[in-house]
Amino acid sequence: MIYHNAMKKEIRNMILAMAGQGVSILGTNLYSFAISFYILSVTGSSTNFALSLILSTLPRILINPFVGNLIDRTNKKVIVVAADFICGLLMISLFLMTRQDDLALWMIYSASVLLNICFVFLNNAYSAALLNIVGPNYITKVNSFNQSVVAIIQISAPIAGGLIYALVDIRMFILINAISFFLSSFSEVFIDFKLHSKMKEAKAVTESFLVGMKAGLKYCLAQKAHLYLGLYALVLNFFLSAFSVIMPYTMVSIHNFDPKLVGMIEATFPIGMLVASLLVGILNLKFSRRGFASAILVLGLSLVAFSLPVMDFWTIGWIRPYFYGVIFMIISGAAVSINVPLGVRFQTTVAEEYRGRFFGLLSTMSEGVTPLSFLLNGLLINWLPTYILLNIQAIALIFISIHIRGNKKLDLESEVDIEEVVEVV
Repeated sequence: MIYHNAMKKEIRNMILAMAGQGVSILGTNLYSFAISFYILSVTGSSTNFALSLILSTLPRILINPFVGNLIDRTNKKVIVVAADFICGLLMISLFLMTRQDDLALWMIYSASVLLNICFVFLNNAYSAALLNIVGPNYITKVNSFNQSVVAIIQISAPIAGGLIYALVDIRMFILINAISFFLSSFSEVFIDFKLHSKMKEAKAVTESFLVGMKAGLKYCLAQKAHLYLGLYALVLNFFLSAFSVIMPYTMVSIHNFDPKLVGMIEATFPIGMLVASLLVGILNLKFSRRGFASAILVLGLSLVAFSLPVMDFWTIGWIRPYFYGVIFMIISGAAVSINVPLGVRFQTTVAEEYRGRFFGLLSTMSEGVTPLSFLLNGLLINWLPTYILLNIQAIALIFISIHIRGNKKLDLESEVDIEEVVEVV
């Protein structure tokens, strides 16, 4: 009877968590689509659009470690509920401001910065608390099904957004996003964030904030397997970010594809995500060194394949768009088969007391290389053919795959005594 009640709570938590995140993700994607289109249509400037992307990235890079430390010292449920609710208030405030004045760029940029600060709190707290919410039996399914929700929304949001944008004012997207955040916050109130927590009694935090930061860094550096995996994630993010720069340049500037055709090709990316995430969830795939290495090898070979139509001696004519669509699905599927098991590995092996700091540091490492990758490849693309850049990245990924396959340190679990880490600090 006790087991049955616990399982019911797990399922309820899982449904509430997925529903809450799904609603807010849908609202945010509709808003992001509309705002991006609004900026480009009103200003006609890609620079303004790029600035909005930078403002959405920088806050995550700069404050992630500090937020992670705060999450470990605070009730995670309060952070999650408050972050979604504050996002709703921000959108309502922006909506009310536009009732008096036209939607100005400074309003959009300010909202972008504030929203992304809230997202840092929200995402890190969710990542740190997810194992406590659903337990080890459902952790893989929840992560994979969340990826499925994201994929479905990425497929449907541009279609729905385009239809709605043609019929209603931009202010309606702001209002829809506000409502989605409030609904998400309301659903999260009913989630039991301590269902599987091993920290049953709340511990009074006596250490200073700085000491807590140092303890978190010491813990992360002591976890050799996690450190290796974090470095691999950093390198992967660097090369995938590079691909996101090279890919549109290849299709638009080299192949002269129509923008609508490019959009159709890019739509295959979330389709690959959806299929892979469903398979990972249904099969309940766990992290393994061999699986990790194989997925990275697939990414490397996919980049080689993507470069082939660019080479003068290999032309595939009218098949090219379909060929690129298949490659997109393979790349997105491989990325999901890396991200979900790797995320579950971190969530289930990092000590509960340090999860917030760990995910904060991991996010800063992985996301911090994104602007560098954008800048470097944006410069290199003017000097080197894209097929050379793609094959350099492919060779690097293949070597990483080989290194991972032989790195037995990745098989280690969390082995460092927490009290020992605290005493050393």
